[in-house]
Amino acid sequence: MDPGHLPASSLSRQSSFLDTGLTGWVDCFPSISPEAAENGALAHPVPDHGDLWWRRWEITDRTAYGVSLQVDAPESGVVAKRSIEWNDRALKVITEISSQSTDPMPFVLASHPLFAVGDGLWVDIPNDVLRWESSSSWGGDEPDLDGLWPPGPDRVRHWPVREKAGCAKVFVPWPQGGVHFGRAGRAWLYDWTDRPEGANLGLWLNQGAIPAGQPLDHWAPEPTVGSADSLTVCVEQGTAGLLPSGGHTLMTVVLSLRDP
Repeated sequence: MDPGHLPASSLSRQSSFLDTGLTGWVDCFPSISPEAAENGALAHPVPDHGDLWWRRWEITDRTAYGVSLQVDAPESGVVAKRSIEWNDRALKVITEISSQSTDPMPFVLASHPLFAVGDGLWVDIPNDVLRWESSSSWGGDEPDLDGLWPPGPDRVRHWPVREKAGCAKVFVPWPQGGVHFGRAGRAWLYDWTDRPEGANLGLWLNQGAIPAGQPLDHWAPEPTVGSADSLTVCVEQGTAGLLPSGGHTLMTVVLSLRDP
């Protein structure tokens, strides 16, 4: 994980996501981008990166190899639970969102790890781009992932992405074999084991562009229910999830150490 910057001493709904220090691993729900209540998809406004990251999670269980946490998000009418377990050579992270509402709720759910980058990083990701997000600061239209982050002679993508600073967000279909990457003689597999049909990989790249004045380098491979950061766009495209009244949804991602 990228160490980022020191987080703010306190976070609230009014905080900027930059106040997190851009470090760690957060869940984005019910949208990644901010949403206004009048969009019709939700009964309340949603801050940038969702309703969960700025809240204090309560530890509900702890073992020698893992921890369970829980937080209430009354504005969204849900309870979120997360379990993190290290087992042998794998880290398993399970997020469960349970409805406390009498109405069904459309949602976007993304697991948002901010991984460190640098010389030696390589990533094996296919080129099937579903949607180019509008958050690019590199300028111009990139027709595909190869145009943004071209593979090398060994057919994998190596950091750095570009010679100049910039950032971008793209979505690709979830790779059936997961995301394979490595650095400094170690290789990892990042997989979404209970992914639904039509699952997406959101790929966030930041090469010395954010935050202004104290730029960082990181990449975030985000297992995502939805085909865009915006819940409104996902509802329009028919890719949003739907949390039924009293129901729940699960997302299980596994980061496992592999032989190079």
